[in-house]
Amino acid sequence: ETKIAIYHFSVKIVSRSAGASCVAKAAYIAGEKIKNKRDGVTHDYRRKHEVVHKEILLPAGAPERFQERAVLWNAAEQKETRKNSQTARSIDAALPREISREEQIDLVRKFCEQNFVAKGMCVDFAIHDKEDGNPHVHILLPTRRVDKNGFTVKDRSWNDKALLEQWRESWADWCNHKLYFVSDERIDHRSYKDQGIDKIPTVHLGAGACAIEKKGKKTDRGLMNLQIEIENTKYKLDSIQQEIG
Repeated sequence: ETKIAIYHFSVKIVSRSAGASCVAKAAYIAGEKIKNKRDGVTHDYRRKHEVVHKEILLPAGAPERFQERAVLWNAAEQKETRKNSQTARSIDAALPREISREEQIDLVRKFCEQNFVAKGMCVDFAIHDKEDGNPHVHILLPTRRVDKNGFTVKDRSWNDKALLEQWRESWADWCNHKLYFVSDERIDHRSYKDQGIDKIPTVHLGAGACAIEKKGKKTDRGLMNLQIEIENTKYKLDSIQQEIG
């Protein structure tokens, strides 16, 4: 299989109002056991064997102790005092299957250094791969800036929608930079509509659905994509027929 996975770059907020914690999220993406000192709950994801690489990147001036995952995310959790606090920003992105693991790691690292670390953000990322054709990366970002003493103020500019669009475009650029050396395939962060393509977009399957489909079973999302592909094929055939006359 040489076709690249569909472009996928999803950003979500880790919020207490939704019952989430950045400590739990960090333990999940890293496949580790971490205790949340704020509420005493221990989150154990050591049975997750799909974690093939994990890494913490810190901006200049951040405490060296933040290289330890439990310290970093407990500090982020304890800095927030409100019941509905937003403790982190979580990104999931599909990785090109065509490039090597080493290149996937380099892609994520450089993307994060350019877009996050250079802007003063701490970064915790982990690459997951169940060898089901769906390698992807989880990126976790605290919502606060840091200095030598720890977390400081929240930077509201990081919530700007224009910044999110910059991240999406930058991710596509870095993926295409890596793909340039190994494949003719390219990805585009824009919607089909914005690209001027009259086509219905498919939905992202996700790791769970991919694993089920790999076993020969059907999922709702898989069936939805099949129907979309049929509709797109019908539209293409109709367009050809009209051109022929």
